[in-house]
Amino acid sequence: MKRIAAYADSLVKSAARITGHTEEDWKVLASVRSVTTTWAPRIATTFGSAAYDEGTETGAILRGYDRRDREQALAVWYERLVSGAPGESFWAETALVGSYHAAAGVGAQHVLAMGSAIEEQFLVNCTRSFPGPKALQVYQAFHRTFGTAMAVMAESAANAVVTGMATMGFNERLVKRMRSVAIRKMIEEGRGSLPVMVWDDSLSVGVAEVDAQHKVLIGLLDQLHQGRTAGKANDALAKILAELATYTVEHFAFEERMLEEHGYPELTGHRESHRKLTEKVLAFKAAFEAGKGTLSADLLMFLRSWLNGHIRGSDRQYGKYLNTKGVY
Repeated sequence: MKRIAAYADSLVKSAARITGHTEEDWKVLASVRSVTTTWAPRIATTFGSAAYDEGTETGAILRGYDRRDREQALAVWYERLVSGAPGESFWAETALVGSYHAAAGVGAQHVLAMGSAIEEQFLVNCTRSFPGPKALQVYQAFHRTFGTAMAVMAESAANAVVTGMATMGFNERLVKRMRSVAIRKMIEEGRGSLPVMVWDDSLSVGVAEVDAQHKVLIGLLDQLHQGRTAGKANDALAKILAELATYTVEHFAFEERMLEEHGYPELTGHRESHRKLTEKVLAFKAAFEAGKGTLSADLLMFLRSWLNGHIRGSDRQYGKYLNTKGVY
């Protein structure tokens, strides 16, 4: 018991740093437990409906498990959580639930989907039972606590798979290393099949010509990405890279002329950010053409991140300014 308890506590501490769960959440939940514990039957039914849906993989997996028993177990677990005083073994038992999911073959996506259904039901109940501010306070306390529990289950399930392989004779450290390599390969393949960046209205700065030029930049960046993924020769990639570099310089010059013409007060800082990226792009272009650089996925992600941040940040700011000058 001590071992699983210590393991569960470590997971809780890690997850709580992200969810924001604190002891104060237990106090909030305890203050309304006379109400929230009565929701257990409905919450359990919500869980059962999601878990045993015949049209899902989970429904097929759980067919051999008595639904009423599972719902009752969930109701008991839920009541302990919303009581605000779940007891010493609560987190350890929550971790074991994650291991149970792994043993039964229930995927993390199903666990999270079922958790989402439970949270939605809890929120509906809150809005019906408490006045506005109180409903929000109770829901947030539950959300942070329940989210921590979901994280504990998910990590416990993943750890159970690795541990299970280790007990069959596999070296645990080797398994984790192999898993990491395999997953990275999957990520690389998945990333290669998707556009590196896609235009949508959230990227609009409110100035038509600037938006049009940003679309060209995004298109060139994606061409470079797709060319790399398709294994195009370096000559073809160099041509796209050169076009991207040239267009970047032209676009920045256009922006700066327009901003200078309309007296944009933040032009100096904007021009400096342009200069820094231009230097990086041109330096990489020169290195690639000289055979000293590689078109890595990390470079493309850097360019995407920079362009995304620049458009959504400083470009949007000058867009608002230009709008006040009648430029759209």
